[in-house]
Amino acid sequence: MDAVPHPQRTPLPDRRRPTALRPRPRPPARPVLDPGTEQHCRGRLPTRPRLPPRRTAHSLRVPKGPPEVNPPAVLLGRLTADPELRYTPNSVPCATFTIAYDKRRKTADGQWETECTTFVRCTAWRNTAEQAAKALAKGMPVIAVGELYNRAYETRDGEKRYSLECNVQDLGVNLRWLKDDNVANGGWSGTSGGGKPSPAAQAWNTSTNPQQGGFAGGDDEPPF
Repeated sequence: MDAVPHPQRTPLPDRRRPTALRPRPRPPARPVLDPGTEQHCRGRLPTRPRLPPRRTAHSLRVPKGPPEVNPPAVLLGRLTADPELRYTPNSVPCATFTIAYDKRRKTADGQWETECTTFVRCTAWRNTAEQAAKALAKGMPVIAVGELYNRAYETRDGEKRYSLECNVQDLGVNLRWLKDDNVANGGWSGTSGGGKPSPAAQAWNTSTNPQQGGFAGGDDEPPF
C-alpha cells in the first residue's frame, strides 16, 4: 500500500514585534555602596557633587582691611569765644574753640524762633591753629571742614555724657555775611588787630538774620 503524501502546512504569520519596537533589556542594577568605602573612593561609581555648607551667623567673618574713615564734615556757625592757643610738649601749636549753630523756624506770626542750638568743640593744629588765634574772634561766622566724632566724658557727679567734637583741617571766615562797608582791617570790621574784638563786633553778635544758621547770642556759653 502506497503512503499518502502529507499535505504541506501554511506557515503561520510571525506575531512578534519588529526588532525596532522591542523593548531594550534593562541593564543590571549597580550595587549601592556606602560613601567612604574603598570601592566608593576608587571612583567606581560616580560621586554626587557636594554642596557648600550653609553660612550661618557664626561662620560669617568680617573682612579684614583698613579702618573706615569718616567723610569730612562742613560746619557753618559762629565762635562762642576767642580761639585758645596752646602748645604741646613737642612745641606743636594747638587751638581749641567752639562753633555754635542755631536751627530756626518761622512761626505763624512771621517771627523767627530758635528751636535748638548745637555746639561743636573744634581743635586745629599747627599753622591753622596759629592763624586762627590771630584772625578769629568771638562771634565771627566761620566755615570749618574736618572729621566729626563723639567723645565720652564724666561729670563731677559721675554721670557719663557725650560731646560732639571736630578735628579741623581747613578753617576760614564765612564771607557770605560780610557787608561792603566792612572792609576795614582786612575785611573784618569787628577786629582791631591781633584777633581782639572791637565795639563794632557787636553787629555780628546781634544779627537776627534767620538764614545765617549761626550763633546769634555771642554772650552765651556752651553747656559744657
